[in-house]
Amino acid sequence: MAFAVAFLTLLSVTTLVTPAEHAAAYTTKIYRGAGNAPYMGIIGDSTLSGVRWYNTYGDLYEYNFVFDAESCRRTINVSCRGREGYAPENALTVLRRLRGQWGRVLVLMTGYNDPGYQFDEAVDAIVAEARSQGIDKVMWLTMRTADVTYVSPEYRSDSYTFRDNNRILLQKAVQYRGYLQVSDWATYSANRPDWVASDGVHMSYSGGFALMAFVTNQVDSVMAGRTVTPAPAQGAAISWTAVRRGDYGSRVVTVQRALMDKGIEVVGGADGDFGAYTERAVQEFQRSRGLDPSGVVGERTAIALGIYSPPPAAIRNPTCTVSRTLFPGDRLSLVKCLEQRLISRGFRLQLDNRFGSDTVEAVKYFKAVRGGAYNGLVDEWTLRQLGAWKQPTAPTDCKISRVLRSGDKLNEVYCLRKALDSYGFAVGAGYEYVYPAREAVGFLKEKRGMPRDEVVTEEFLRSLGMWKNRPARPPCKVSQSLQLGDRNNAVACLKAHLHAVGYMTGGSREYGPKVELAIRHIETKYGFRVDGVANENV
Repeated sequence: MAFAVAFLTLLSVTTLVTPAEHAAAYTTKIYRGAGNAPYMGIIGDSTLSGVRWYNTYGDLYEYNFVFDAESCRRTINVSCRGREGYAPENALTVLRRLRGQWGRVLVLMTGYNDPGYQFDEAVDAIVAEARSQGIDKVMWLTMRTADVTYVSPEYRSDSYTFRDNNRILLQKAVQYRGYLQVSDWATYSANRPDWVASDGVHMSYSGGFALMAFVTNQVDSVMAGRTVTPAPAQGAAISWTAVRRGDYGSRVVTVQRALMDKGIEVVGGADGDFGAYTERAVQEFQRSRGLDPSGVVGERTAIALGIYSPPPAAIRNPTCTVSRTLFPGDRLSLVKCLEQRLISRGFRLQLDNRFGSDTVEAVKYFKAVRGGAYNGLVDEWTLRQLGAWKQPTAPTDCKISRVLRSGDKLNEVYCLRKALDSYGFAVGAGYEYVYPAREAVGFLKEKRGMPRDEVVTEEFLRSLGMWKNRPARPPCKVSQSLQLGDRNNAVACLKAHLHAVGYMTGGSREYGPKVELAIRHIETKYGFRVDGVANENV
């Protein structure tokens, strides 16, 4: 841990009571017992106050910290009266009161009591104040939505508002180019009802420890320069996110339709609202398949319903690499590698070789939340962030003196493939002109204003600086058959003639593999028996 952190966690959840009195004193806890560990500043509402009430700081003691949690705290509005009988300062006020004590990273979680129409303004206000204090990063925790029944005082927000607020956080993460990091507590805690009270938002005793462990881990990542912001919720394809009672939307419709297709009655039909009737239908299906009748559509239930298939290892943990810049509109096998890397980060994309609009949008989001430019250019920096960059090979100095076509198996193809590798196309070594070398040639020809085909022409080779004019035909003649292993002047003459028509066979007097490869190519081209022997016909 190299520098101090401020963690501002804001959860405001309580019931509405009579007009509030203001606090007579602050409940701020200041801990300085972690030696040279960085500082964290923590501000929260009654959910985080549970950590104070239950004394469940746990992993937080790895840091020096300032902890300020109050019931019914709001972000920028006047707070409501909490369970301790007074209205606390709002988040912005306490952030200003403790100015200069928050360290270099500020983490927030707020919105449970804020009016939904003002949440984006609240985020902007906190970020602006954090920047004015010289704080390096802001990290904001998402709001829980699974099994949430909580409604804020004065009915300003509920679980539907919390979902909207989470979407706003992801949008703001893009807007602030990675300065704002979004930490996905909502997803992390979704399958742990034991961590929360019956309203779905207040921490239980064990939940307080879990929250502090999660926060500590996420702050570690942010301090190490890693991005914790997830892909947009609608893009999560690499794993299944559980669907449960209280959820709504297109994913619920998918579950309901799948249940009905399996012969399970869903009262109300596919209305997109996961209520008691849908929960009972899920339980009925789970019992019929020998699954735990939890009523929650987890991965096993989703697979049984036929609405989810786990991706292969190549998608979950891709190992492919890219050695060149990719542009929107590119049609290359390298684009498929880019898509695999993005899918492994949670984006929903179709695996193909086309750098289309969906891939562009995923790249823009991925770059922005990591502090990159908001564009679709996939440069070395982007590929390094994806773990996909590979340094291209050194440029080749070999030359080619003949046209190459699909299927050619020649030493010249080896030279061409080395050159394509140096341009970042990762076609690999080999003597045969096949895919993906053909694809790379077509791509480069199109970029150079030539027809997009796979023929390696003189014009194309000249554009790469690889064309070499052929020498004049030698005067010597050969009057005997030659084959692999022969070593004499006749072989030297044969190689001179091969060189004159564009074959790279070297300068010795030996009939080696390169000569045999050239002879086989000639035999194939002219319809002779292909045996690599330079006979009279050849």
